[in-house]
Amino acid sequence: MSPIPPNATCPCGSGKKYKKCCRPYHIRVPVPSPEALMRSRYTAYTASNMAYIMATTHPDSKWYREDPVKWEKELTRTTGDNEYLALVIHSAPAPDDDTGEVTFTATITQDGRDISFTEHSRFEKHNGIWKYVDGDISDAAE
Repeated sequence: MSPIPPNATCPCGSGKKYKKCCRPYHIRVPVPSPEALMRSRYTAYTASNMAYIMATTHPDSKWYREDPVKWEKELTRTTGDNEYLALVIHSAPAPDDDTGEVTFTATITQDGRDISFTEHSRFEKHNGIWKYVDGDISDAAE
């Protein structure tokens, strides 16, 4: 994992220092909203914090895996060479009690190739904690 210095600007695009933004969630402070979860997951990807990605994926998600060792290897293999350049939140309406949505664009390159995308994500609470379920992806250029 590539640690993010506490006083660095948080990669999630909030403009806040990491220690006042996504870091508390990475050390297991409960995430208060789908938008905060989306931002903290993006930041976890920038730091290769696959344990956080796994911990914040809903068990009903198609991305969830039962075997954490294989899952972490899969995540690392598919995202390890990515360079995360920017996150823009387009919409994050106030969530219902147990469900929420966030639309965002992630600007990412892999081996110098643009793999950016826009996603409309769905989140649900599981045992009272926000988790990522899935999303509909389109190219960022659309």
